[in-house]
Formats: sequence, C-alpha cells, structure tokens
Amino acid sequence: MPDKRWKAQERRIAHLLGLERVGATGKATPDLVGEHLLVEVKDRAELPIWLLTALTQISHQVMEGQLGVVVLTCPSSVRDLVLLDLRDFRELLRKAGM
Repeated sequence: MPDKRWKAQERRIAHLLGLERVGATGKATPDLVGEHLLVEVKDRAELPIWLLTALTQISHQVMEGQLGVVVLTCPSSVRDLVLLDLRDFRELLRKAGM
C-alpha cells in the first residue's frame, strides 16, 4: 500500500533537512526532529495564490548574499510569521552549521 501523501511529504522534508521523522504518535509531537530543529509539516493540495505570489515577488528582488522572506501579519494575532523557500532555508541552515 503506497504512503499517504502527507506521510511521503514528511519523509521527503526529513531527508532534505537531515531530520528524523517521528511519525504519528497520537500525542502533540513535532513531525520531524533534529538536534537544533523541530518541524511540523502541513501538506495541502494547493497553497493560496497570494502567498505564492508574495514569495515569487521577493525571490525576484534579492541579490547575491541576500535572503528573501515574506512576513505575514494579522491584526487579530499576537504572532507574525516568516515564510521562505525551502531551498533558502536549507542554505541558511548550512551557513549556520546545522
């Protein structure tokens, strides 16, 4: 029986980031763990176009040595979120020695 898509995505991301997949435990645990990194993977059939557009826009504007991120804010939330391309995140981890 083939993996469900979300499980295959967890395995793929774990491999790309050098992390261990925890798997479904029935408890509130992260999907992927490493010494310095915990990851929750959320797989969707489609991502909002405005989100992808924002990431594409900033990726076209960065120059060598710069990191392009999208910061998401919402007046009703106490949190601001940072979105970046997984390739850029991997490079950031590499430079940090992680």
